[in-house]
Formats: sequence, C-alpha cells, structure tokens
Amino acid sequence: MFAPIFALILSVIILFITLMMALRNYQIINKDKYSLARNFPFELSPIRDGKKNILFVVMIIASIILLNFANIFVCVSSYNIETRYQGTMLLTVASSFIASISFIYLLFSDTKNFKMHLLALSFLIAFALANVASIAYIGYASLLDPSKSQVDLKKLIVAIIATIEGIVMLLLFINPKIKSWFKLEEIKNDDGTITHVRPKIFILALIEWSYLFALLLSGVLFLLLMI
Repeated sequence: MFAPIFALILSVIILFITLMMALRNYQIINKDKYSLARNFPFELSPIRDGKKNILFVVMIIASIILLNFANIFVCVSSYNIETRYQGTMLLTVASSFIASISFIYLLFSDTKNFKMHLLALSFLIAFALANVASIAYIGYASLLDPSKSQVDLKKLIVAIIATIEGIVMLLLFINPKIKSWFKLEEIKNDDGTITHVRPKIFILALIEWSYLFALLLSGVLFLLLMI
C-alpha cells in the first residue's frame, strides 16, 4: 500500500504549494488578499482576463489525479479481499472521480455562465457527499460483520470522522444563505457614496473550496479504512 500513501501525500503537498504560490500571485496582481471563504476557485486561477498560467492548472490537476489514483489503487488492491463491499468501493472511486472533474470545471467556469457553473457545482456537491457516505457505510458495515468477534477501532474512528465530515458538508449545502448567495454588503464611504462588496463569507465560494478539501480528506479516510 506504499503507492497510494505516497500518491496522497504528494497530492496534498502539490495542492498546498500551488495554493500558496497562487495566493501570493493573486495578492501581487490584484493588490488584495484572496479569501477561500469569499472568492471562487476560478478567481484564483491565473486563467482570467486573457492571462494564462499553465503551470497552475497542471499542478491542480496533478494533485487531483494523484488523489484519484490513490482511490483506484486502494479499490483494486482490496477488491477481492473485501468482497462484501465491492459495489460500495466502486461507488467511492466513481463519485470521487466525477466530483474531481466537476471541481476542475469550476476552475475555468465563472459565474457569467451561471447555469453551467451551477450544474458543475451540483455535481460536485452530490458526488462528494456520495463519496463520504460510501466510506462511512463501509466503516459501519464492517463493524457489523458477524465473522469478526472484535470491534475494529480503526474502522470505527474512520466511520465516525466520515460521518462528521458528511454532516459538515451537508450543513454547508443546506445553509439558508445559499438562496441569497449573490447578495452583497453595502458600505457607506466618507463622501456619502455606497460601495457594494462581498461579505466575509460568500457561501457558494466557500462550498466549492470546502468540498475540494473534503475530497482529499475522504481519500485519506478511504485509504485508512482499507489498509
């Protein structure tokens, strides 16, 4: 199981380095700090206003590919061992892949084409939730396995963490603010004019970033669950 562990670690490292570089680049270009709770992923991507930085895109996609490689490797390695959960393992891999593709699309899709942006976000939400739910199911179901006399503490902990993760993701999705995500705050300037700015927490942008990090956490949980 060295390969998926290495792939996951590399995926996290690449994503972290890429985000740090992109955040600094954003601040230099826009003279403003980028917030994961306020700004959309496509706004961080240097593919905007006619300026392209292929390295940023390649690194983000590489991180996501490594995550999915780890999931696939874990599934293939455990497929003939955990025969009771073969279908659920396939769901875990497939849902992670579709959610990942949806996030990659969001890197390129601004809110001007809102219908397509919302469609991709819907896929991200649905399949990321399915991903963590399948992991929690495997964890709890394995605890009820009559062939095992003792409770597997590791699987219990993984199942609980997956459950908490799923609840947090679901709470973000059903947040009442999502219905009015587009509303801006009004700031009165000294000269009496009104400026409209985004609130500190822009719920739709927060969901997009949160679900990416949730996919990474789910990948770690899936690995821990099956090794």
